[in-house]
Amino acid sequence: MKKIAILLTICLCSASFLVAQPEGETITRAEAEEILADKMINRVQEITARIDARLSQLKPIIKEMPASETNPTNRTLILWMQDGKAQKLEISEPGQETSSLYYFADEELFFVKQPFSRFIFIGGQLEYWLDDSWGPNRVARELLTQRENLLYDEVNSYLQWIYSQY
Repeated sequence: MKKIAILLTICLCSASFLVAQPEGETITRAEAEEILADKMINRVQEITARIDARLSQLKPIIKEMPASETNPTNRTLILWMQDGKAQKLEISEPGQETSSLYYFADEELFFVKQPFSRFIFIGGQLEYWLDDSWGPNRVARELLTQRENLLYDEVNSYLQWIYSQY
């Protein structure tokens, strides 16, 4: 009997919730995507701020990467690791006052900040390409995939180089 009463209460609450919704108000796909992007951007900002605060207590690995065929100028690589796993990689950008930043969660790339763009990865796949003010860019999936491959190639080459120094 108690189960029936609880189930009835849940059904009545659900029905009253549905009745209270204004009719005719729908959300477009573009609005839904914008809401999701805003939530994701805010969450990434929170997570990277927490990571930065935690890593400020750790001593990073700092290496000077000499110029090569693929990198025509020297670069400074700064890697923060915890429990043997990369957490954040900072790469100096030639001719720029800023650096590129790569953030990892459980050894998986989830955020990249470059001087003029930001990139959010979900499940290892590039999902959001943002401008330098955190505004989402509408980009075709093909272009996202190309940029994703480029970013993985970059970060993997930097990590391989820095790991080879040990």
